[in-house]
Amino acid sequence: MACRNSFTFTFVVVVLILVPSVLLNPGTFKDTFVKKCLAYKNEPKTCEKMWVTFQKAYVGKQSKEVLPANYETLLKDHPYTHPCDKMAQYACGEVTVMLDGSRREQPLSDKSILVATEIPNLQTPKVTKLMVVLLVKKNENQCNKQTLKDLKKKLDEKKIAYSCKEVTETEFRNCINTKTLGPCW
Repeated sequence: MACRNSFTFTFVVVVLILVPSVLLNPGTFKDTFVKKCLAYKNEPKTCEKMWVTFQKAYVGKQSKEVLPANYETLLKDHPYTHPCDKMAQYACGEVTVMLDGSRREQPLSDKSILVATEIPNLQTPKVTKLMVVLLVKKNENQCNKQTLKDLKKKLDEKKIAYSCKEVTETEFRNCINTKTLGPCW
């Protein structure tokens, strides 16, 4: 019980000290906001406009009046664009995945994150092709395994091209050592 009271006391102290300091010193928050905005390669004028729009969403409002809908103008006027190489939902162009082809069972499971989450999030026509790089001990024609045929079928349904290439562990090590991964396959 003493530990719980200590946590409650610490939390209350932090809230009582930090929240008023942030509210009483909004310039610090604005500076942080603009700095983050500039880090995304936005122009200073754009960041200033974003700040003004953001501020309109909450300044002078009671906390119960600050709703997600208040930020719709900000999101509409300044949509966030994700880089192509970060997540399946935002992937574009040709996408490459590397799978372990040396597994005794199939190289891909229907319960894997790739099949259950990532493949459904690939968006056509943004993604044009998925290339599977199958890391194997020796070339064994692993690209013909049933789970990869099933993957190809799912991609065909989404109108995304598919290819599979076996790369031996030795070839992969050589690629790493020469730092030329792309051209290796």
